[in-house]
Amino acid sequence: MTPATLTLSSLHLQVAGKTLCQPFDLQMQAGERWALLGINGAGKSTLLHTLANLRAPDAGQIYLNQRLLAEWPQQKLSQLLAILLQQTDAPLTGTVLDYVLLGRHPHLPSFTWESDVDIQIALQSLTSVDLAEFANRDIATLSGGERQRVAIALVLTQQTPVLLLDEPVNHLDIRHQHQLLAYLATRATQQQQLLVMALHDVNLARRYCDHALLLFADGTTAAGKIDVMLDSATLSRLFGYPVTLVETTVGDVIVPL
Repeated sequence: MTPATLTLSSLHLQVAGKTLCQPFDLQMQAGERWALLGINGAGKSTLLHTLANLRAPDAGQIYLNQRLLAEWPQQKLSQLLAILLQQTDAPLTGTVLDYVLLGRHPHLPSFTWESDVDIQIALQSLTSVDLAEFANRDIATLSGGERQRVAIALVLTQQTPVLLLDEPVNHLDIRHQHQLLAYLATRATQQQQLLVMALHDVNLARRYCDHALLLFADGTTAAGKIDVMLDSATLSRLFGYPVTLVETTVGDVIVPL
């Protein structure tokens, strides 16, 4: 997996005339684990869609490896960047393995079937999300949390150096939340993968990310190291609700007042 970087230059986002992000600059490097944090409607999903080239920025530029994001051919871009959408439309029927194998399509020549190597990559991705025994299950029989993990297995199967995840732990129980985020964090470090995740749980962000990008309700942003960004005063402003940092025997925890 070749390392990749994302560079945002004077990036400006708005929706229906509302400014989500005033122009800001940021560089995200290979191996970094970024948490996107903000209230509902702050622009987390819109920013991820923009970083994935699913929508154009309202102003400014995005560069993937010093090349304008919009200039990358679609197939090559899909080999470098994968996104997990907040809402995923799984097929009404078909096996879990067949669905996850869709992640290999950017790497296959036209009119070519998946090889044994592709199948092994897909099966390994299912193992990574604790669904190894579900490969031959009909996807229509899965629960919401199981479908979420299947969708994550699909983007892992794409094997891209940039991974954009919109609420990856949505619908997941506490065990699978921590197992998944621990795996993603380790993978990002070991494979020098750039990981960017929209999260709602600031304690998960503190535990598994090393950088944070904060999207405030007034359109301003702040970015930096996770331990610097996620103090009680900043988070109280970010969410419009008072929180405090509590010391525990297993580390500091953010709690609402």
